[in-house]
Amino acid sequence: QQAKIVNLGAVLAMSGYAAADGEDIKNGIELAKTDLAKNGVTLNVDYFDDATDPTKTLSGINLLTSKGIKLIMGPTWGFQVTAALPVIENKDVALFLPAQASDNVLGLSSKAFFAKPSTAKKQAPTEAWLKQVNAKKVAVFVVIFSGDNWSDGHLKTWTSAVKNSGAELTMVEKINLNEESDITQTLLLKAKQKGVDTILWTGTDGGAITLIKKMQEMNLKASVLGTTQIEKVISTGKVTKGNLALYALMGNTSGEFAKKFASVYGADKRFDYAEGAYDLTMIAAQEAVSNTSSTGV
Repeated sequence: QQAKIVNLGAVLAMSGYAAADGEDIKNGIELAKTDLAKNGVTLNVDYFDDATDPTKTLSGINLLTSKGIKLIMGPTWGFQVTAALPVIENKDVALFLPAQASDNVLGLSSKAFFAKPSTAKKQAPTEAWLKQVNAKKVAVFVVIFSGDNWSDGHLKTWTSAVKNSGAELTMVEKINLNEESDITQTLLLKAKQKGVDTILWTGTDGGAITLIKKMQEMNLKASVLGTTQIEKVISTGKVTKGNLALYALMGNTSGEFAKKFASVYGADKRFDYAEGAYDLTMIAAQEAVSNTSSTGV
């Protein structure tokens, strides 16, 4: 029997703004690699760090495809995927995207496979949460990423949820990515002056840390519902929750995978995209092995 060998490329943000998410995806790939080996499949992974830069994303895709690699995990964030989609249309390659939903990017491709549900699915649980905490005056803080729909999608979802919950939309703030840490304190002071009791937030890991620390310094008692970064920076010990009312919209995960992940990386290591990366790696490998067997290559 021929050895079953699968070559996978990975264009991930191992540095830059999205480095934590890139590492998360890599961890999922490596777990899949270990499990595939137990089943007689050798997974060779060629990693490329695009530093959260879409120009380097394209360089990584071109480099890997020039090596004959047809399966690529990544890129990491939506604006990088937007840049990549036109390029892959003329290439014999498929992208597997554990951190993205199709409505996060500007464009579609039959060669791109998304792991996350649409942003619109966050509206119903957000409405329910706003009613649960009896929100009266709500501020919406969204970090803007140029070149994708992630920011606008959350703005639409958050504002619609506030309207449907019966609360007052007191503030809507779009924050440029490079100003996130600097402007957060100013926005929180403004929110406190306006009597805001609830905040809906999206941003980076660093932005979540700044938000929590500044709220503690200002003794701002508003309830916060955010994306997974809120939970991640607390569970990994980067900041303490204290007496703040902090919540995060988390995706579903299987208990089996959580145990597998914890056994390798530790129970305190938070994952957002590792499970999607694991599943997509297994799917890609199974497809590659199946195609190799059917063609006799």
